Amino acid sequence: MREHSRALIITTSTTTTTTTMELPILTIEPTAPHTHTVVFLHGRGDDARHFSRTIALTPDSHGRALPAALPSFRWVFPQAPTRTCASSPGDSWPQWFDVWDVRDFAHTKHVPGAGPDEGVLKGVDTVLRLLDGRIEQVKAVAAAQEKSKAKA
Repeated sequence: MREHSRALIITTSTTTTTTTMELPILTIEPTAPHTHTVVFLHGRGDDARHFSRTIALTPDSHGRALPAALPSFRWVFPQAPTRTCASSPGDSWPQWFDVWDVRDFAHTKHVPGAGPDEGVLKGVDTVLRLLDGRIEQVKAVAAAQEKSKAKA
């Protein structure tokens, strides 16, 4: 385990966990030259570690797990923030946005910055910041690869 200025990285074989924007991000690195990145968002109440294990161990129709079937892919599993549940006052669960009471739509009027839309917008903002960070990582790796090619 190594600590970095704004990230905590734990490496075990080809799996890395990075904490960015206060959210842990579990990554299964490619075992072949990187060509694609897939970002999976876990469901409400689940977590990145459990969801990544499910994806990593579930076989395809040929008996291969996804990382083995698609070795050039980087698999990214961010952890949703823990948010208070409107449907269960007093409880907090990992969730990208809160689920409101679907039995009573009276409080779901579109009021900017309030109600269920606020939670969805927070979730979207979190995911966009995560993707922006991943794009910057890919650009940095590409720039380093170009630099090493130029020296060769």
